[in-house]
Amino acid sequence: MKFHTSIIRAKYRNALAKTAAFIIKASDPHSRPAPTSPDSAKKFLIIRLDRVGDMLLTTPVFESIKKNIPGSSVTVLLNKYSRGVLKNSPYVDNIIEYGSKEAVKTASALYDAAVVLTYDFDLKSALACYKSGAAIRAGFKDKYTDAFYTVEIEKDPQGKYEARRNIELMRKAGFKLAYYNPALFVSAQEDAEAAQFYAENGIGAKDLVVGLHPGSKRKPRRWPVNSFACAASILREKYGVKLVISAGPGECRLSRGLNKLLGGKVPVLRPSSITGWAAVYKRMNLFICGDTGPIHIAMAVGLPIVGIYGKSDYIRWAPADNSKLAILSGKKCADIGVFEVVSAAERLLAEQTHK
Repeated sequence: MKFHTSIIRAKYRNALAKTAAFIIKASDPHSRPAPTSPDSAKKFLIIRLDRVGDMLLTTPVFESIKKNIPGSSVTVLLNKYSRGVLKNSPYVDNIIEYGSKEAVKTASALYDAAVVLTYDFDLKSALACYKSGAAIRAGFKDKYTDAFYTVEIEKDPQGKYEARRNIELMRKAGFKLAYYNPALFVSAQEDAEAAQFYAENGIGAKDLVVGLHPGSKRKPRRWPVNSFACAASILREKYGVKLVISAGPGECRLSRGLNKLLGGKVPVLRPSSITGWAAVYKRMNLFICGDTGPIHIAMAVGLPIVGIYGKSDYIRWAPADNSKLAILSGKKCADIGVFEVVSAAERLLAEQTHK
C-alpha cells in the first residue's frame, strides 16, 4: 500500500499544534484575558498567512472595519508575497510581513482584537494571534484552538463565498460590520503604464480585448493550452478581438506555448505588481482563466470572466451574485470543451456590445 506523504505532514502538523497548546496551557494557565466588549475595540490585528487570492477576499474586512468602527486602525499580518494586494489601500494602516523583525513586536502593540481569518487551522497564524496579547483573540474553532483564542467561532459546514465568510466570522465575534466587495486600488501611475502597454502593442481604446491566463500552480486547475488557443482563435476570427496573455511567476513556458499556437505575436503581461496587473485587466472586455489568483484580480476590477473551475469548490471561491462571471464546473478542467468556453465568452461579449 502506498503511504502518502500528505498523511505524514498532517500528523506532524497535528502533533505540533497539540504540543504548542499544551505548553501554552501549562506555562500560562491564565492566558485568557478578561473578556472585553467588541464595541470597545479600536485597534485591530488581522492575520492572513495564506495565498494572494485569499488575501484579496479579505479586503472587505478592512474596508468594513474602517467604515463602520469610527477611530479604528487596521494592521495586517501577512506573507510577503501577499503584500501587493494591499498596495494603495486606504483601509489598511500598517502591514507586517510574517517572519520580519517588526512581526516580533506585535505582542507589544496593545491590540484590542486579533483575528485569524484562515478557515483551516494554521499553527503559525494561531501563535501570532496568541502572542498579540489582545483581549479579543478570535478564529474558527478547531481541535486545540482554545489555547490560542478567547473567542472560538464554530465552522459552518455549508459552502459559502470566502469573502462573505470572512465578514461572517467578524460578526460572530461581535463586530458590527457590513459587507463590501473585494477591491484593489490602482494608482494614476499604474493606469498610465497600462495605457502605455496597450499603445505599444497596437491595441486601441475601441478594440475588443480578451485576456487569457493559462497558468495555475495546481495542474488539475489548468485548462489545456491547446484548448485556450482554439477558443481564442475562434473569438479572434469571429469578432476581431485583440488578445493579451498574462503569465505569473513560473508560467512563462505555458504563455510561450500558447503564444506560439496563436501565431507568436500576442502581447504577454509579465509578472509585476498585483495592482499593475489590475490596471491592465480593467481595460479588457473579457477574461478567460481557471481557479487561480488572477481570476480574483479580474473580479476585483469588475471584469467579465469565463471562469474554468472544473472540480474546484467554486461556491467558496466565486460570488454567486456576480452576473459578469460565467462558471464552468462539474468535471475535470481538461474535459471542459472549447465550445462551452466560446459560448460563455460570446454571451458575455454580447451583453457589452448590445448596451
